[in-house]
Amino acid sequence: MKLIRLLIGILIFTALAFNALAQLEITNLDVKIDSKTDSNILNGETINKEANPGSAVTLKLKVKNNSTAMDIDNIEIKATLKGIDDDEDIEEEGKGFDLKKSGSKSESIKLDIPYRVDEGTYDLEIYIEGEDEDGNVNEVDWKLRLIVEKDRHKIIIYKAELGSETLSCARTTNLNLEVMNIGKEEEDNVKVVVSSPELGIDFSEEYIELSEDISEDGYEKTIRIQLDESFKSGIYPILVEAYREGKLEDSKELSLSVDGCEIAAEPKQEKNEIEINKIPMKLATTTAEEEIDIGAMAALGVGIIGVLILIIVSLYFGFRKR
Repeated sequence: MKLIRLLIGILIFTALAFNALAQLEITNLDVKIDSKTDSNILNGETINKEANPGSAVTLKLKVKNNSTAMDIDNIEIKATLKGIDDDEDIEEEGKGFDLKKSGSKSESIKLDIPYRVDEGTYDLEIYIEGEDEDGNVNEVDWKLRLIVEKDRHKIIIYKAELGSETLSCARTTNLNLEVMNIGKEEEDNVKVVVSSPELGIDFSEEYIELSEDISEDGYEKTIRIQLDESFKSGIYPILVEAYREGKLEDSKELSLSVDGCEIAAEPKQEKNEIEINKIPMKLATTTAEEEIDIGAMAALGVGIIGVLILIIVSLYFGFRKR
């Protein structure tokens, strides 16, 4: 019995000594899941608010430097949800900061739960590290548990995106949709509606089957939107709706902007440039014509002179014979 008490005493002393040496400490931790908050959580506890597929989990923690002698610099916080994303971790880091002697600071880190997630309990680790003035690394390592639950029935519009949100000269784009079942049960009566009276869109598909198995794809659809060139400019709404058993489960509204098509005109030449270009062409043409006329006249003159010389020579020899 004395030995057991001695061992317990040693363990308590060691723990107290370790805590005395620990310079960094989480003095308060609150976890907000969507609109629900669990406050003053301690290391090793299970968060008593459940998360759902797609939930936002925000850790709000206060970190303190217990040292009265040294500052701690380059403090970094890392939060990790283990194996929650198809057996992969989700990890987020906070902004680095420093703490003066006995100083404290509040920080927040946000983790997003995947839509494709299994129900269950997941480990949530918080690791803090900083370096004091002597170069010693100070650490805090907390482990919590986070429970993820699903609703029995839950249909969401996971994606509704336009290939181009603005149309101008090119009047064609695509609307890409994905509807997902994130509930516990398989669904076989899902309806998807896409409508925009102004754009002439009236799409509907019924009796869509969606598995509860997260490894299977949801309902995917691409709707082509094509407008003629005379379509009036403006901003036009497009409504996307998902129904289960005739009840609206989710909806999203998109906006398509249609602008006028303006084709840029070719740049005009300056008037002076046109006149300057014409002048050399005109001079060149006139000079060529003059050269042709002068040549013809010269040839004609030589011919006439030749004929006159022949006439004179003939007359001369004719007179001598007499």
